[in-house]
Amino acid sequence: MEEVSEVTWKKLRLAGFGAYKEPVTVEFQEGLNVLVAPNERGKTTLIAGLQAILFGLPASSDPGKFGDSRFRNWDGAAAFEGELEFCSRGVVYKLKRLFADNRFYLQMKENGRWREELSGMHNPSARRPNLEYEGKLRHLIGLSSRDLFSATFCLNQPLPETEQLDEEVQSLLSGSGGHYRAALEKLQEEAKKLTRYTG
Repeated sequence: MEEVSEVTWKKLRLAGFGAYKEPVTVEFQEGLNVLVAPNERGKTTLIAGLQAILFGLPASSDPGKFGDSRFRNWDGAAAFEGELEFCSRGVVYKLKRLFADNRFYLQMKENGRWREELSGMHNPSARRPNLEYEGKLRHLIGLSSRDLFSATFCLNQPLPETEQLDEEVQSLLSGSGGHYRAALEKLQEEAKKLTRYTG
């Protein structure tokens, strides 16, 4: 994982996503942004849409899981896509994703014009991940895992219990590349070797 760079969200557009049958655009201002609205008005859907653009939307027939069955608008929307404009390392990028087939288009703003940086398919459920895209994502925002993003960078509802840490967060904190217990077992083995003949 690369060092997390300073990332600023600038604009989010969703179409046919969750409650948003018609395209909706949210422009973020510098600093803290607060969105206040009654329950079931799409606040959590906006966060899910941002994550789906970055990390893809898995094909799933279970409406309870994070996937296309849960977030495809049921009213026959003309489009099922999202676009995110953001700034990373002082450069403005625009990432568009077509959720139906996980096709993406990443552009970079250069001299006031958009230039294509990378495009292709990125299916989060694929056996063979798109390593080029995931590497680019790690470079731009410091990580390429939606679970890790939602556990650290962008907390969702329900908020995690204070005693519980996401397994990927545990892995990062322990530096073990796996669950923290693997690191603990390794430390115990090393301690046994050092104290074997000391009584």
